Amino acid sequence: MGVERRDNTPTSEKITLVKKPSNGPRNFIDHGKRLDLETGLRLGTWNIRTFNKPGAFKYVIDANNSYNLDILALQEVRWSDSGNIKSGSTTLFYSGTNNGRCENGVGFMINEKILHNTKSFTPVNDRICYINHQTPKHTQH
Repeated sequence: MGVERRDNTPTSEKITLVKKPSNGPRNFIDHGKRLDLETGLRLGTWNIRTFNKPGAFKYVIDANNSYNLDILALQEVRWSDSGNIKSGSTTLFYSGTNNGRCENGVGFMINEKILHNTKSFTPVNDRICYINHQTPKHTQH
């Protein structure tokens, strides 16, 4: 179902201009063909608003696990300083403000199955951080 436009002529055809987005992750491209995820990384991004509410950290970890993501980029972490924390099969690397305030902040949640490929985490400031991730080389069949 989408937004439709019709001309006022009786022989006009229905034209769909915009498709409604589906609920859930968008992992389809090339006219509905599913991406080959067997050898690729599952990536996501989420503006979580804050980790400073009771249960927020666990909620994000549970959601990350339900989508089976390898790397989840986070915005608005709202933790001060920078560091990492491990919880279950997930490690969070985060970068926040250095002034003691709990505002802004970014980070990455990395699944333990690919954590060994994460070579470094660099916190730049409360809006930018990056990870150096080495992907394993696959042989052609």
